[in-house]
Amino acid sequence: MPTVPVPRPAYSQARENLVKAIPPKIICLLACGGWDCRYEGPACWRPSQQAVQGLFSHWVTDDIVAMARPSSHLIKKYNIIEQFQRLNIKSIINMQLPGEHAHCGPPLEPDTGFTYSPQTFMENNIFFFNFGMPDFGVSSLVGMMDGVKVLAFAVKEGKVAVHCHAGLGRTGVLIACYLVYTLRVSPSEAVHYVRIKRPCSIQTRDQISLVFDFARLLGPQLAQYPDFSLRHGAQFTLLQYLHRQALLLHGQEARTLRHTPKVVYLLCGRLTALALGLPASPEVHAELERRAELRALGRAVRETLVAKQYLPLHREVHRGSWGGSGSVSSWDEPEGFLERKRQVLLDKRSYSDSDLSKITVKQVRKNQRKSGQASVARAVAKEMADLNPPGESVLQRTALLQEELNSSECAWALLVTESDPHVLSCLLWTWLEKLKEPVLSADDIERLTSVSQHVNHLSVLTKPQRHTMSCLLGCVGQVTSLCPQREEAVLRRLIQALTRHPQEEMESYKVLMRILKSSIRQTLHNHNSLTQTSDYTNTCSRRGNN
Repeated sequence: MPTVPVPRPAYSQARENLVKAIPPKIICLLACGGWDCRYEGPACWRPSQQAVQGLFSHWVTDDIVAMARPSSHLIKKYNIIEQFQRLNIKSIINMQLPGEHAHCGPPLEPDTGFTYSPQTFMENNIFFFNFGMPDFGVSSLVGMMDGVKVLAFAVKEGKVAVHCHAGLGRTGVLIACYLVYTLRVSPSEAVHYVRIKRPCSIQTRDQISLVFDFARLLGPQLAQYPDFSLRHGAQFTLLQYLHRQALLLHGQEARTLRHTPKVVYLLCGRLTALALGLPASPEVHAELERRAELRALGRAVRETLVAKQYLPLHREVHRGSWGGSGSVSSWDEPEGFLERKRQVLLDKRSYSDSDLSKITVKQVRKNQRKSGQASVARAVAKEMADLNPPGESVLQRTALLQEELNSSECAWALLVTESDPHVLSCLLWTWLEKLKEPVLSADDIERLTSVSQHVNHLSVLTKPQRHTMSCLLGCVGQVTSLCPQREEAVLRRLIQALTRHPQEEMESYKVLMRILKSSIRQTLHNHNSLTQTSDYTNTCSRRGNN
């Protein structure tokens, strides 16, 4: 299989050793050029090398510009703030340590240790973030992950400027790791792409190694379903999954899903929306927007690498090698195979993102016209309660969705627009039943069934168990709210998935069944109370604005 060549460092080993041996202040004093340092202004750079006029800078993606550090002098002389506003740059990320390169360009600001005051940007509604890394050096993997997640958050708010001193080494590392994180491209592809867009980026062996180490850190965290054909496809526990998820998610999503698996949260939300005929949730819109953004960025990266012959036009199938020097993204599969696979998933290759958001709405409306919303809810509940093995078509579709979720961030958009409750139910039960350990052990059941009736039974569980159970029970309660006669059948299927005990033993879980029914009432009561409070708050807010 053709692979992307491993990137080579820009410096020789001897030069790197020299840089490591000499204190940074001495290197700056002897080698940088003082006030005339070429990275401290535009004198040495062509207009094409100044995406932001006055600064050595290039657009690496449509949303991220890599640049040399600005200074108070340059900010004023070249109206950098006005340029940022015109270019829709909403954030600036500084990769420097305070006090570095003090002999280059104008003096450092005494209160910050940088060539500018962050307040200058913040006063103009431009976010400022600082993730300091030593010059020519690297940060910890945890520090890099934090920086990447902040960059991912910042990109959602608008365009982002990233700089260190020259905007080459540390800046390039952060952007390359961001590409690995968002697109799941290989580290080699990420480094080559950044270097094409910003020549001479990612300079040292340590910096290249950090991108590869970051990919190796990320690889084991990505599997949503166990798949032993993948290098990192081993089974995991609920707690292990949540630890992985915490490493990957950021912002409001991370806070919302702190103790709840994303896959369970979205599947429960999807089944509830189908049963009740609810409009698309904010999560659906967010995943569709994200899919569109990732597809556009992925296409740009691929076309750039193909144009420079780092990638062939088509790739051979090669699964399970994530983190090596070759590509492990979905580009590893031939285009024809990808088309056929998504044909099965979408039944139509040319769906736009707006089309996707309408798939389920159309299906629900059709069912509503035919026999009313209650029969839709009954159909969803029936599929959730089904104890029979899924048919071949459902198994094929769920297997393909699992594979997509394991290999692409875009797959969440497929999940939240899936319109077949049988497929969604199969995905939900499969995820729970493939966990390394059941969500509820024998000891957990003993604790649940032995507490006082006046106590919230779920409170005896751990937070991950409690939040996951609340999500599942809320789904069951809402799906069966229009067909309460189906509640017990769905709960029997849920208990089987949570405990791994066969249906023949369900009679021994009568007490647990009663507890779960009670918990459903409490969960729905809490949900309704929150909804009413939110509606009241919104009403008061509107009145206050009138």
